[in-house]
Amino acid sequence: WERGDEDVRSKMSRVAELAERGYRVLSSLGTDKQTGEPTIELGMLMNANFNLRKEMFGAEALGARNVEMIDTARGAGSFAKFTGSGGA
Repeated sequence: WERGDEDVRSKMSRVAELAERGYRVLSSLGTDKQTGEPTIELGMLMNANFNLRKEMFGAEALGARNVEMIDTARGAGSFAKFTGSGGA
């Protein structure tokens, strides 16, 4: 990011967009009759966020066990990501 890597900058902009969309989804919950759609959308945003982080930093930086945890959850039909470390 600080070196001006265009790929990283583009993906970080995408991460910010996902966060904004997630905020809007969470803000709308409970405002009227809900279906499962907001939950599904939030899950898809979570998956996309993790995918971008993995593309930027690689599985090694994220940790093999962490990636395995995500793969296991997704393999069982769940949405999954883990919170960021602030550095990778």
